[in-house]
Amino acid sequence: MKVEISSLSGDLRAEEFFDWLAECDQLYKYTRISYSKMVKTLGFKLKHEALVWWDRLLKTRRWEGKRPIET
Repeated sequence: MKVEISSLSGDLRAEEFFDWLAECDQLYKYTRISYSKMVKTLGFKLKHEALVWWDRLLKTRRWEGKRPIET
């Protein structure tokens, strides 16, 4: 069975964003993939403003010497 996660562009309303998170959470509970793999996988589903935000967050954490995001 192949399951596709929709992309997140960053221009969603709060309700749509929480629906997307719930969809992702259900998928990963069903497939039993670790949260660290989930974080890496979902990074590929980000588009536009969401991708810019995620990239900036990762770079800031590296610059501050913080650990990578795993959950």
